[in-house]
Amino acid sequence: MWGTIVKSAVGFFSGSSIYLYLAIVVFIAAIGGGFYYMDYKIQQKDKTILEFQDALTFTGTELNKTILTNDKNQKEFDKYKLDQEKNLTALSEQHKKELNDAIAYQKIKGEITHVKKNDDAPNAPILIDTINRLWQTNTN
Repeated sequence: MWGTIVKSAVGFFSGSSIYLYLAIVVFIAAIGGGFYYMDYKIQQKDKTILEFQDALTFTGTELNKTILTNDKNQKEFDKYKLDQEKNLTALSEQHKKELNDAIAYQKIKGEITHVKKNDDAPNAPILIDTINRLWQTNTN
């Protein structure tokens, strides 16, 4: 097939040399234009690849920074949770102590309120005992 095309082309161009030179010039221009076009496309692709590599490098760097920041934040949050547990434990213990103190005060107040008539005097044993217990409760 190619052989017949070449033979017919050679037969067409064999009679007049101007057409032969013109065909050769067009063929060389087509090949040169093709090479120029392919080179342009390759340069565009290389430029695009470099842009993608730069973007990937930037994204990777930002991802690493984000991972490090996340790890730091996670550690700080774990410290915060431990501190909160300690604070809640301390508050709970303080609340229990204050609740026990309030119960003790209520008991003492109840004893003072319901004292027998014959024990109700400025130096009555119930009052001296109550005052001593109040001082002990206050210093604990």
